[in-house]
Amino acid sequence: MISKALSDIGNVSIYPIATLVIFFSVFTVMLVMVLRGKKSKYDAMAQLPLDGDAPGNNISDQGHFTKMPVVSHNGR
Repeated sequence: MISKALSDIGNVSIYPIATLVIFFSVFTVMLVMVLRGKKSKYDAMAQLPLDGDAPGNNISDQGHFTKMPVVSHNGR
């Protein structure tokens, strides 16, 4: 059924080729960007998950949240 539907579409053979060209183009561009990037930048980004006390790693330092008052729930 699918092959019948695809055979009715004219020039359907161009889609796999176009998809391959788009994928290869994006892959090549990303590879060039990574290889031309500065190693010091990548080293700094690699250490971000490990630097818990570094400035900017706290959610409140990024401006997303402000300090909220602590509310005690003592049953009343």
